[in-house]
Formats: sequence, C-alpha cells, structure tokens
Amino acid sequence: MNGAFVTALVPLSTVSAISNILQDKSMEEPRLVILDGGLHPLKQSVVYAKAQEAERIIGELAQRSAAGAAKMA
Repeated sequence: MNGAFVTALVPLSTVSAISNILQDKSMEEPRLVILDGGLHPLKQSVVYAKAQEAERIIGELAQRSAAGAAKMA
C-alpha cells in the first residue's frame, strides 16, 4: 500500500512477548500494531472488518509515516 511500510502477519502473542502495548486489550478482535525499525511497538488499534474504513486508517498512517520520514531525511 505504501513504500513506508513492511507488512507482516504475526500472532498477537509474539507482539506480547516483546512489548506490553497489548496489555489489558481484548484479543477477540484482530489488531494492527505499528512497529519502528527496531521492532519497538509505537501504536496499536483494532482492525475493522469494513474494508473501506480499514483502507482509510492505513492510508492515514502511511501518510503520517511518510511525512515523518521526510522530516528525518
């Protein structure tokens, strides 16, 4: 979707093993976890089943990440 992202599907238990970002969060819904280059979780949210809403959310994250990367360059 955007060159600023690498997509990986991993079990939530794997994320929980490296961070407490999912502590006290429901595991009944799929979640999106944004990691930095060092695999440190930055943000998490529920993934919505509605394709258009999910695309909008990911698009906004991609734009913010691209803007942040441009500022660092």
